Amino acid sequence: EVGAVKQDLAELYQVWDQEVVALRREAEETKHAREEEVGAVKQRLDELWQARNHMVDTLRQERSRKLCETRQAREEELSAVKQEVKELRHARDQEVDALKREAGETRQARE
Repeated sequence: EVGAVKQDLAELYQVWDQEVVALRREAEETKHAREEEVGAVKQRLDELWQARNHMVDTLRQERSRKLCETRQAREEELSAVKQEVKELRHARDQEVDALKREAGETRQARE
């Protein structure tokens, strides 16, 4: 009977050892699978971060381009206004000169 108990214990220990080995293998496989999942998630996050950075750079470039175009348009508009003011002043000066000449001629005609 002692031999049978020893035999049963030996079988239990053998089964237990096999289960421990199987559980360790499963834990190692699970750990490896999780590491792969974590690696995939990290890679996807890196891709998304790079896409975000590219989008931010593109938006900054677009904003800068638009600001430059707006600035250039304002400078052109200001230049056109300055030219118009110059032309109006010149026309005014000519008209003033003509009026002065006319007034001078009128004075001379009265005298």
